[in-house]
Order: sequence, then structure tokens, then C-alpha cells
Amino acid sequence: MRISENVGGHKKPSLFICSPSYNGEFNCHFVVSLLQTIKCLDKAGIQYSILFEVYNSLIGGARNILADAFLKSGCSHMLTIDSDQGWSPEVIPRMLELDKDCLTGAVISRKPNCEEYALKINTYQDMTPKVNEQGLISCFSNGVAFALIKRTVFEKIKAKKEYKTNVYPFFQHIYNEDGSEFGEDMYFINEWNKIGETWIYPDITFKHGTNEGNYHQFLLKQPQPERLVPCLTMV
Repeated sequence: MRISENVGGHKKPSLFICSPSYNGEFNCHFVVSLLQTIKCLDKAGIQYSILFEVYNSLIGGARNILADAFLKSGCSHMLTIDSDQGWSPEVIPRMLELDKDCLTGAVISRKPNCEEYALKINTYQDMTPKVNEQGLISCFSNGVAFALIKRTVFEKIKAKKEYKTNVYPFFQHIYNEDGSEFGEDMYFINEWNKIGETWIYPDITFKHGTNEGNYHQFLLKQPQPERLVPCLTMV
């Protein structure tokens, strides 16, 4: 379901905003955030296309269909967002400026009355987060509930292994021989991390279920060495 398109020339980055929804529903936080995002993109002069994949009970299949449509589009970046959450729309132009191959958000769990984040970050020897000069955090496991991904990421993954399918299976739910399990989105991040690096933009406020959380603020509340505090300042 394509609801909007504003894509022409591509001297600037352009966005392919996409969301899967197995039951065709998008919650109120999502709708408000998407409308505000469109205003931000129009103001910044960023071109975009919006596409939904609905009534597909296989979430991995839905994500693959959206990735295939993105690769067939003229857009430089795919912004994939799950349908059950709200986000800070003003961060998206900034995320594009940071020019990372794969830049994800840290979405708070929707489990009631708790602040949890389903991700695993890379750390230094003292177990503090590996943070770059831009305030981004390196991670080796995260989902794509909110993720800005360059076209080249998909092209490089696709070049590694050939599948005889019309739609390339970037997203697969798998079980390993050792009994470990990868959800379809964490599988994608794992495959990309074999080639490049995934980063977290921590300073995004998400609304998910009844919870609202900001991972940047969450980290600042944790016990940490003094040297790390300046690194957690977003620039």
C-alpha cells in the first residue's frame, strides 16, 4: 500500500519509509509520528516515498517484500519502522547527516512497567559502551523496529550469497545448531555485522505500548566511569 511519494532527483539523500503490519493496523503514536516526520522532511527538502506491507502474517516475508521494493526505487536510504510505536521525528534529518550504513534506534520494550531494550552493544574492557565521536553506540545485536539503512547494505549482503527466489530473503527467522535463535530482524543485523558495522542513535524517545523511553537518558542514569560521560553527549 503506497500512500505517498515525493521522489525526484537524488543529489540529496532520499528516504524509502516502510512499515509492515500483519493486520493492517497502525497505532495512534505511529500515525502522529509519521505525520510529524513528513512535515520535518518537507521542511528539510528531503524527498521520500512511503510504502506499507499489510495483511502478511509472515513478518520476515513482509520485510523482504519492502526491501525488494526499496531496491527497485530510486531512494538512497530505507527507513523501516514498526507499526506499533511512536518516535521523535526531528531526529531523522540528523540521522541522514551522520551518513552511517546502518543506523538503528533503541526501542523500549512494550512490557508494562519496565524499561528494557532488546539489544546488545559492543563494549570496552571495563564493560562501558563503545561510543564514537558523534555519540553513536556500536552494537552487535539489535532489531529493525526503527532503522535507517543505506542501499549499499542490501547490495553487499545480496552479493555474499545467491538465492533462487524472486524476492531476496534478507530477513529470516532461523534456529542454529547450537540451539540459539535469531528473529528475522536480528538475523539481518547479524549478517550485516559480518561485513560492516551497526550503530545505535541513542537519543530518540520512543512510545511503545504504555511505555515511553529514551536509551540515551537511560544510559546516563547508569553507574559509569567519568570518562564515558562526555562521550554520551550527542553532537
